[in-house]
Amino acid sequence: MDYFKKINKAVPRFDDKVGYKIKTKNEIDTLQVNLTRRCNLSCKHCHLSCNLNRSEDMSMDVADKVIDL
Repeated sequence: MDYFKKINKAVPRFDDKVGYKIKTKNEIDTLQVNLTRRCNLSCKHCHLSCNLNRSEDMSMDVADKVIDL
């Protein structure tokens, strides 16, 4: 146990590195889940570059993990 205490003191917290408090899973108030990259809108602002030619879909295993979150 002393080993982990030493590591925690030596390694800066991620919150401190990014400059703001990271929310825990109990504090999350919004979660965007992209089930697929196929989309008929092709918006210029889309950060995923979705369009009708994309074929990537979220696997059921990953979807189950999202639901468990």
